[in-house]
Amino acid sequence: RARGQAAVGQSPWVVLRKVPQLGRRGLYRGAIPATLGAMSSHGVRVCLYEGIRMAAARVASGVAEVQIQGLASGAGTLVGTMCRVPCEVLKQRLQTGQHPNVAHALTTAIRVGGVSSLFRGSVATLSREIPF
Repeated sequence: RARGQAAVGQSPWVVLRKVPQLGRRGLYRGAIPATLGAMSSHGVRVCLYEGIRMAAARVASGVAEVQIQGLASGAGTLVGTMCRVPCEVLKQRLQTGQHPNVAHALTTAIRVGGVSSLFRGSVATLSREIPF
């Protein structure tokens, strides 16, 4: 997908014709950070949601359940997304061929742009995720 987006202005057929050139390794570039990001972010999200929901139910007995769920969901989504964003940045850099492997992508990103470069796009991602 990232390679297709990198080929702005080209028809879908041109992009599809390039798939055999990529080979099996090229098609699965970025799978490692994508998988690790999905697992960690969803695990953190669910743990935080359940923890906040159970704690808030004990502390705020007069508050409606839907309000507690909304608070817990928002907090879980916020922290879970912040766990996933660096993995997405690395995945996109691998998919567009900027780096040969995950370790090189990570070290180069931190060396060139600092740790904050791994969180590029956080605001856009959070604005998309928080409502859900």
